[in-house]
Amino acid sequence: MEAAELVEQALGLSAMEGTTEASRRRIAGVFCDAGEIVPFSDNEPLIKMGGIGGDAGYVLLRGRAVIEREGEAPIMVSAPALLGEMSQWNPRAVRVASVTCRGAGEALRFSWREAHARAQDLLDPADQARLMEAVERIALQRFQREDLLDLPLLRGLPDELRLRICILLQWVAHPLELAAGAPLFEADALCDDTGYLILQGEIAVSRSGEAPHVVAAPDLIGIHPQFDPELRWRASAHALTPVEALRFAWRVFLSLLDKRMIAGERKRFQAIIHAAADDEQLAK
Repeated sequence: MEAAELVEQALGLSAMEGTTEASRRRIAGVFCDAGEIVPFSDNEPLIKMGGIGGDAGYVLLRGRAVIEREGEAPIMVSAPALLGEMSQWNPRAVRVASVTCRGAGEALRFSWREAHARAQDLLDPADQARLMEAVERIALQRFQREDLLDLPLLRGLPDELRLRICILLQWVAHPLELAAGAPLFEADALCDDTGYLILQGEIAVSRSGEAPHVVAAPDLIGIHPQFDPELRWRASAHALTPVEALRFAWRVFLSLLDKRMIAGERKRFQAIIHAAADDEQLAK
């Protein structure tokens, strides 16, 4: 069986309503094009607990692997299976689980960042939504609270909604790196509906006549729940340290998220971001 078919099975695409064979192949092709097939041997680690995970994901094509967390029973996974799904939203995070091969086999190793970029370029909105749903379903089966980005904005939300938000941000955001001292934005510049998710490092936010406020990763800067083309930054921001961030458009993010929330979740999240925008007051 070829790699594309195994990727389809690993993502459970055939069980998704309305998914044609052509659609399944396009989605599987995203991972095949972004990755390479690598052999592994018995007891070879794919992901190490306590290490910095990077953004590598794996589709186990042949063989078995065991997922182990401290204080929990091991989970044995047989091919085909998606592994490393939690690596996609915070490449700098310390991994809280290990994945170790059991016996010889093969895996498709890919970059989540590259897979997201290819999905945005090659898939139509319907297929992107199917892929997000497939990854979300797998992640929900395995995730732990400590896997998620601890964003102050999301504290208090149900874990499943937090997971959905973290996954969706990867599909609408663009990576950004700043050297220490580099500006993120300047006061009075148009901000449109741009938001920033700070993944690594610290940002100093400075308003005229006030002491700078330091924002440390992980956190959001620029909360704009309502679009205004004339919106301008009230403050300037620059990197205090080397910074890794994701830049995204709130209109795109909220439009996609709205389709994936039920009424109660939608009302709760809207109240949270409006309150956060009022508290932040970075735009005028």
